[in-house]
Amino acid sequence: MSEVYRFVEGDTPLLISVPHDGRLIPEDQRARMTAAGLAIPDTDWHVAQLYGFGADLGASLLVARFSRYVVDLNRPPDDESLYEGQVSTGLCPQYTFAGEPLYREDAPVSGDEVAGRVERYWRPYHARLEAALDELRARHGSVFLWDAHYLVLSLLGGALLAAIVGGVGDYLGRRRMRRHFLPPERQQAPPAAAFPPKPEGQAERERPDE
Repeated sequence: MSEVYRFVEGDTPLLISVPHDGRLIPEDQRARMTAAGLAIPDTDWHVAQLYGFGADLGASLLVARFSRYVVDLNRPPDDESLYEGQVSTGLCPQYTFAGEPLYREDAPVSGDEVAGRVERYWRPYHARLEAALDELRARHGSVFLWDAHYLVLSLLGGALLAAIVGGVGDYLGRRRMRRHFLPPERQQAPPAAAFPPKPEGQAERERPDE
């Protein structure tokens, strides 16, 4: 059993990744955090529980155990911004989405600490994600990755649909998803709003078109 994630293997070509429902924070990090940080307000609360039905449907589940305040598994390891012009936090956040500091002024996160968290938490999660995708694709020929989140709409400029399929520029991915998940009468010309582009998270950047 991994300290970094919980993995449930399924028997269908669907993998559900839940990177932001983790609650654990190492004790040495907790000791330096503010009350706002310890409240972990930017957690995707109960998303893993919400998607628990996926295992009954045969989906594989990959669920983070540690808080996104330890390391954000939906950010690239070089900390490149994913959301130009929008409120965002980094690979190892220093502030909440509301702008509150996570750490005391005398206890910032160093570059070496960020690198250590990437090695200990980020890389094992993404290694398991990659391995699961490879295993499912070898077994089924193709695989669908569902990146499960709870989104604060005000941070993303307004209302979003319940399901966002594909990413920016991912026309082929959206077309294949339509073929598998929509009835025939909607496969040829669905309303444009049914499949809006979104900024890809790290998982979608790694495997944009399975």
